[in-house]
Amino acid sequence: MLLCVAATAQAQLQLPNMPQTPEEKQFYAVVSRAVTQVMPLEKGRFALTLGDRANPSFPGEAQNNFEQVPCERLAAFGFLGYATELGKLTAAACKNGARVRELSAKARARLPLMMAGLPIKEEDARKIGWYYAQETLSDGAEFYYFPLIAVGHGVLGVYSGVLYDKKTGSAVVIQTEARQMCGENFVKEFKDAPFCADMRGTLKRLAQSIRAAM
Repeated sequence: MLLCVAATAQAQLQLPNMPQTPEEKQFYAVVSRAVTQVMPLEKGRFALTLGDRANPSFPGEAQNNFEQVPCERLAAFGFLGYATELGKLTAAACKNGARVRELSAKARARLPLMMAGLPIKEEDARKIGWYYAQETLSDGAEFYYFPLIAVGHGVLGVYSGVLYDKKTGSAVVIQTEARQMCGENFVKEFKDAPFCADMRGTLKRLAQSIRAAM
């Protein structure tokens, strides 16, 4: 029995989605705390699950073409509610903030390439958060907001928020997909939720919270 319990515990520790090192565990704690401050956990309605970690992606030079930037700290979560996966969120802390900043700035010109051929008007795209924005915050940090749009059997939009810190040269990247939460399936339940009502502001708040906690 003890051997069985020990083997099970060891297998759980080795799950690929589980943070392993103290640094990974600390970053997961920072990100989960930031998310739940924005969107409190609610039994049956909203919970966090572990997701697949991946380096953040940025628009490439053609439709369905993306470039990843390797980052030192990664965390990934799923949104779970009403017994359904409602969305996903990844967070990254990147020492190579200059490259992140460069690709974020290029996203402005590349957004029309991602949307090429899609039957959606600019004003309608803006309503669902598919637009580019850049602002300089009071402390001199730069915040970038843009979608990643992939076209396949359907259309997938991933929202991106990037906070570039000029003082340290580092960046925090938040990327999330909330199609189920904010789409027609659960729009009544979540229409006032931060991720649905103000995606840009929510990603900025998350990035600022994570930077402040590191």
